[in-house]
Amino acid sequence: MDQEALPPRSTPITIPDLGVGQEPICLVNWLVKPPAQLISGERLVELLVQGCVLQLEAETDGQLNSLVAESGSTVRCGEIIGWILPEAPVS
Repeated sequence: MDQEALPPRSTPITIPDLGVGQEPICLVNWLVKPPAQLISGERLVELLVQGCVLQLEAETDGQLNSLVAESGSTVRCGEIIGWILPEAPVS
């Protein structure tokens, strides 16, 4: 998804530095699907790294807007795999 098409405060979901350099990481499974409402710390995705399954958590509250990487795909540290839209203000 083109970042310009997203609201300016959208938060990327990025593969963190897992200490494996540029070794491929398998995105095993998304645990939530768009347009899920998220809270900070909620588990989003399972990653397979050197035979271990790790879970990546949401860094912010908001709505899961889009998935850039699909389940079963290979990703690398620093890669954007999805986007979180900011929470709508409560009226």
